[in-house]
Amino acid sequence: MTFGSAGRRLAEHVAMHTPDVVVAVGVAEGRFAICPERVAVNYRNARIPDNAGRQPVDVPVKAGGPAAYFSTLPVTAIVAALDDAGIVAAASLSAGSYVCNDVFYALQHALVGLGVVSGLVHVPATPQMELAPAIPTMSVGEIARALGIVIDTTLASLGAP
Repeated sequence: MTFGSAGRRLAEHVAMHTPDVVVAVGVAEGRFAICPERVAVNYRNARIPDNAGRQPVDVPVKAGGPAAYFSTLPVTAIVAALDDAGIVAAASLSAGSYVCNDVFYALQHALVGLGVVSGLVHVPATPQMELAPAIPTMSVGEIARALGIVIDTTLASLGAP
């Protein structure tokens, strides 16, 4: 993923398909829990380069855009449903300032006023990723189960069967 292009591509797909709900997903290396994010900030500050080698520091995601957007996912209900299912979960205040936040901000910016429920969920790395041994991981199957619960909980909050 890269700054700018990932969020732009997601916004293009959302515009093509006009969904009722969008759940963006990003890997947060080092986290041990499924983390629905509450806030996307209009801020890029990369401690490491993205996949294209860009490393923006102290620049906005969208020049002139609002300082932040809130998730419209039912974050508290999602965390409770995941906890009930025995999946480690925690609400996260901010998606940070790297590419996942960039995508989250671009998504929320693209959906302003459209009534689409949307947000970003960070998931842990998987055991298949070649990371340092001390990095927490979660199995792909458990992540998939968790994302199913995220979607089901979100749809239930909308009154969908």
